[in-house]
Amino acid sequence: MASDPALLSADAERPASRARAPGAVPGDDALRLDAQLCFALYAASNLITRLYRPLLGELGLTYPQYLVLLVLWEASPRSVGDLGARLHLDSGTLTPLLKRMEAAGLLARRRDPDDERRVLADLTAAGRALQERARRIPPALGARLPFPADAIRALREAVRDLVAQLTDPDQVPVAPAPDPGAAAGPLLSPLSAHPSTRSRPMSQSMSDIPLKRIDGTPASLADYKGKVLLVVNVASKCGLTPQYEALQKLYSEKHDKGFEILGFPANNFGAQEPGTEAEIASFCSLNYGVTFPMFAKISVKGADRHPLYDALVSALPDAQGDITWNFEKFVIGKDGTVVARFSPRATPDDPELVKVIDAALAA
Repeated sequence: MASDPALLSADAERPASRARAPGAVPGDDALRLDAQLCFALYAASNLITRLYRPLLGELGLTYPQYLVLLVLWEASPRSVGDLGARLHLDSGTLTPLLKRMEAAGLLARRRDPDDERRVLADLTAAGRALQERARRIPPALGARLPFPADAIRALREAVRDLVAQLTDPDQVPVAPAPDPGAAAGPLLSPLSAHPSTRSRPMSQSMSDIPLKRIDGTPASLADYKGKVLLVVNVASKCGLTPQYEALQKLYSEKHDKGFEILGFPANNFGAQEPGTEAEIASFCSLNYGVTFPMFAKISVKGADRHPLYDALVSALPDAQGDITWNFEKFVIGKDGTVVARFSPRATPDDPELVKVIDAALAA
């Protein structure tokens, strides 16, 4: 079973304050939208609890206990602080939960022998034994949901993306000021393709920015002059990691037409790319058969952001600012113009993304 709680933690730096967005909805309309969002999230939470309750009841678990076990089944022992960060629980909520699980014989807490200040949570034999029984939960849950597996995966990724954006409020995409005559749009909308009407050609300095391939050899975007590029910041332990499969398919279909995908591993979000270049290359090859160019790990946000991503982000001034999560996508045309930017949740086979790539190839 893929032990992957839907709750993420991000490592973004949070500003002390944030000015009201230009398109913010004032007064009663804002309260109405806020109520709709709150009630929708509350209803979804209750629905999830009801769906899982009978399945977890067979194991004698509550939903919060199940989430703790999912994290510990990934790696045990684990620090209590890490558990809290993964589950977004403060110590006042997490400590009683762990005490109840300890009393039930599912885990034990102890001091870290290497650091007495840290408390570790470790699975007991009973806690480990539950993992085998829990393998029946995903297929049983899937049988109760009238959705195909692809729809469930897409929903999971959308929820993870939303949680990641809300973890760092400064990265929530802000819609432009609404047209008074238009229908109200979603309160939180993903990044879509940002058209090239205000894009800037790739400067000489950008094309010559020193890069390093994943095998350590030097490179630059100038090596791909005259080709259409899709630049993606990737990660091996993310809910969006399966996008590698669709990226490779897209690459295989369009490479002979002058199309390249450039993958840049980055560990900025949730520490989801912790491995070495050799480990990343092996993971991509063995699990997804990746043959498109991969590069050495870089930082895509923050004070140490790589100059390439400085240039990419600034090339579309009308787009949302910093990189929001793993698998964000930039399309660069044959002439070096950054023509579009897509959100992490836009899959490589998204019709709008494919349309932009095909138009760039035909230009």
